[in-house]
Amino acid sequence: MLAQEVPLVQSADPNLAVLGFLAVFFAGAFFLSSVGRDRPRQRIGNLLGSKTTSLSPLRAALQSKARTQAASFFLMVGSALLIAAFFFRLEVGRSFVYWAAGAMTVFSLVFLVLLEGYVAGAMRRYLAAHLRQHPFAFEDHLALTREIGELFKVRSHPEDTLESYVAKVRAALGLPLLPARTQSHRRTARMVD
Repeated sequence: MLAQEVPLVQSADPNLAVLGFLAVFFAGAFFLSSVGRDRPRQRIGNLLGSKTTSLSPLRAALQSKARTQAASFFLMVGSALLIAAFFFRLEVGRSFVYWAAGAMTVFSLVFLVLLEGYVAGAMRRYLAAHLRQHPFAFEDHLALTREIGELFKVRSHPEDTLESYVAKVRAALGLPLLPARTQSHRRTARMVD
């Protein structure tokens, strides 16, 4: 009779297995939060060629990309911990598992807090690079110009005209100032908050 082998599942280190499953759980949470960040109306509008009037699709895409990368990181860590559970034994107390689980949770929360700053910085880089290569009529897209101005921390004042506000946005982006429009096409609307 052959010697009985110990089942593989019973030989796994429960401490590493718990940490591995927790990391996989965080991966799933980040994957779920990254899926479907754009709305069907935006997709249909892009498909049919309508102009975007907001930076929200760009913001959603960048957040989705960063969250997917975080999910991939947690999936890799979780898989590595689960594999290691079958080959290594941690001779640590339960408090280590609690501390490690707490560290994963803190890491996730810090990531989410820092994500908005990263996304805003990436949006500024992408927008500035794109607008340097492709001319954009800021005067014809007031809402989008206002949103770009807010992203680049351009303040509007009650005395700003459309042209003066656009000049400030162009300066913040590092774009050359365009010559003033002719008097018949000039808008003198005030930029009101």
